[in-house]
Amino acid sequence: MIGDLDAVLADPVRLLSGDRSALRNLLSHDDRACGVGPEVFLQAEAIFGGADVTPAEFASWLHFAAKAIGHDAYAARIAGAGPGMPWRTVWAWWRPAHWFLAHPSLNGDYFRVRRCVDGDRELVEVTDQRGRLWLDAETGHRATVVDEAALTDAPAATQAAEAPALYDLDLFLPEEWQGVVAFVTNGGRTRHLVESVHGIAVVETDADALRNWRSTATATPAGTPVRWRAARKT
Repeated sequence: MIGDLDAVLADPVRLLSGDRSALRNLLSHDDRACGVGPEVFLQAEAIFGGADVTPAEFASWLHFAAKAIGHDAYAARIAGAGPGMPWRTVWAWWRPAHWFLAHPSLNGDYFRVRRCVDGDRELVEVTDQRGRLWLDAETGHRATVVDEAALTDAPAATQAAEAPALYDLDLFLPEEWQGVVAFVTNGGRTRHLVESVHGIAVVETDADALRNWRSTATATPAGTPVRWRAARKT
């Protein structure tokens, strides 16, 4: 059984079609999960919860978790296994849950997060009690700024402003993601800046995937009606 468990967790195609409850129960008997697959699975559920979502939405969760803990190769395999994902993670500076190593992470105690322009590149500026740091908006890599006074606020993109708010889509998202802001649209893809107590991330939606999502996300694969709504607290 454990051998089969390892095989399922190592293969995103099998993982997305597997029984999450069974996997969760088997993993709960381990003092500490070892390997990329178990880490990504447990991190995804630690961030997003245990809701019974479609495989495509769960692929989005797994993809984010893999990016957050630095398993980019596994993230690429998840993206290949879940072509109908409602959103994908471009990059994430995140504080992982439990024993996972930060790769990298922010502590969440920041005063301001803003998009700014430095010459021909766009940055995400993060200010906390230690000062300011800058992340390349395209890659999430740490950036160096020579002249801080020359930085200007990044302009708002009209098309991005008209894009549907990520939190208003029929998705299960953490409560603190309610303030996710769309900031750029390119070729039908819209990027959203996530600011959470756990870190900073950029995720991307695809107009075609969301169009299909709206028509298929009202039922589980077995046909049981559900409504995939963001997990708001009352």
